[in-house]
Amino acid sequence: MKYVLFVFGKSEKQDDLVKLICSDISVMSDLGDVRYYYGPESIIITFSCSESLESIDSFLKLLYQKMNIVYLLFPYDKDKMSLMMDSETSKHLFDIDSVDTTPEKMSRITKEVQKLFEETINSEILDSEISEEDVDIILSKQKVKEPTLDQILDKINENGISSLTEKELTLLNKYSK
Repeated sequence: MKYVLFVFGKSEKQDDLVKLICSDISVMSDLGDVRYYYGPESIIITFSCSESLESIDSFLKLLYQKMNIVYLLFPYDKDKMSLMMDSETSKHLFDIDSVDTTPEKMSRITKEVQKLFEETINSEILDSEISEEDVDIILSKQKVKEPTLDQILDKINENGISSLTEKELTLLNKYSK
């Protein structure tokens, strides 16, 4: 079974704390393959272990009960999880690539979500439960307002024309006619 351990604890010697915890986990790990990522007050550790969640938890409590360490431990399946982190870290910890958050990808996802939302709102099941006025209110809140010419020109002035999105470039062209 694969596990992820989130450890929350600040130490003046954070590097030593990370090494200690990873060393302790490697004793239980089936393959000795303990992967980690850490910052000044937290550590994410992934490992494989044939022991039950309860056994690992008992082991951790025995080791760390007097150290003021807070942790979350749970099994994970990389196909049944969602995360947002850079691809290098997600590859290292979970052997998966992170979510593509480029503007083009997010725009496509937003359009797909909008289409799904509109299809759901227009479905027969919801038509009887939501009034037409409610649907109009919900859809009006979902629509993204187009930037004005002044807003686009301000963005160009502040960040240069290369900072404009494809949509903003199209609008600029439309406004120039």
